[in-house]
Amino acid sequence: MNRLFNRLFLAATLIVLLLFVALWQWLQLNHEFSRNQIQQSLHRELAEHMAHINPLLSQGITSDAALKEAFHDFMLLGPSFEIYTLDPNGNVVAYDAKDEKIKTHRVDTNIIQQFLTGENLPVLGTDPRSEDIYGRSR
Repeated sequence: MNRLFNRLFLAATLIVLLLFVALWQWLQLNHEFSRNQIQQSLHRELAEHMAHINPLLSQGITSDAALKEAFHDFMLLGPSFEIYTLDPNGNVVAYDAKDEKIKTHRVDTNIIQQFLTGENLPVLGTDPRSEDIYGRSR
């Protein structure tokens, strides 16, 4: 009888442990999803604002000087901002990072179009500093 109790206790303990692990994973994913959703909703109009406060960018001039000034302005807002200038095909034209930090020099512009048309957030796309798509391997 004692052995049966030990086996049942061990099985119940393992089941509870597995449930806790599953709950923890779900909470982690939910937290990441919510964080991305909130950040994107807050920064939806950031590029437009960036163009308005920088006189060269507002005229459509994307020279190195204009971009460097814009990158500097937004780094003041927060060091977590990563700003990339893209051509219409999604090629990364300019960025404020060392060359070895950039792993992907092209991003999917369909994802950007989804973001601009107001798709449900978060919209996950290519991260030029990684070979992942927002933390998930391709």
